[in-house]
Amino acid sequence: MSVVLAGSQTGNSEDYRNLKEMSDEGTVIVDDSNPVELSKFILEKEADLLIGGVKERPIAFKLGVAFCDHNHERKIPLAGFIGMYNFALEVYQSVMSRYGSSLREKEDRNETRKNRNPERLQTLQPPWRMPGIQGH
Repeated sequence: MSVVLAGSQTGNSEDYRNLKEMSDEGTVIVDDSNPVELSKFILEKEADLLIGGVKERPIAFKLGVAFCDHNHERKIPLAGFIGMYNFALEVYQSVMSRYGSSLREKEDRNETRKNRNPERLQTLQPPWRMPGIQGH
């Protein structure tokens, strides 16, 4: 998994410097982008998963991109071990949803081209079934 687009609505210049340092070359960094700009970057970078807030959800659904809702009014923790578990679960559920189907189809095409097992995605296990991970 790689990050192709990142941004903030409330970040200051130090936040953006840190974000640039953490990002790979070619990552688009935006500052409070509007829906048209965000859609353009998602399509341009061929993003498969969008993590955002309430304003970004309709954009993801319209573009057929899997979506994880991470706004400031979260009801579950995203810090520490339990937070990472919750995040992994949400990513899994989003990618395996009908909105994540374009990602699975693209992955199947890529796997077939590489002569690998195109059935691989069907064998993915949700985080609570992975060895060493216990549900909460």
